Amino acid sequence: MNKITHFAEELKEAIQNGASTSDIIQLLEDWYKEKQKEELPQTSNKSRFKRFTIGELRELLQGQSSDKVCKFGFGYPHAHRGYYNHVSFPPNEQNITIGQLLDYLKDAVNHEFEGWKGGEYRYDDFTLVHFNFEGRCSDDDCYIPEHILKSILG
Repeated sequence: MNKITHFAEELKEAIQNGASTSDIIQLLEDWYKEKQKEELPQTSNKSRFKRFTIGELRELLQGQSSDKVCKFGFGYPHAHRGYYNHVSFPPNEQNITIGQLLDYLKDAVNHEFEGWKGGEYRYDDFTLVHFNFEGRCSDDDCYIPEHILKSILG
């Protein structure tokens, strides 16, 4: 049984057993978070990029000194143009501290963002991070550019 079929059966059973609306919403939220954790299809550039969620990127940054200055980084978050339920950061913010990058990640989970065609979106530690300028998207923007990763870790 695949994951979707299993989830559908679980949801059907919950409804038949008289689950409350909040229980059903919790099932949907749990399924959605699991779905977000799954790998996206690999691209031809996979060896040059790493994919992160907000929580994973925060953990990576917290391993660095907050005063460390990165030659390259990223800017203030916004709703991704292609997947509104994903957050996006504009790449190449220059000479930025690890502390400032951590603040941007905190802002991503503490604010509500408007999708490009409407709707309001909130993000959490399981939200997939994209790196692209506001209003743009591409197949590879869900991977952190190598020069930014090296700048953070270097």
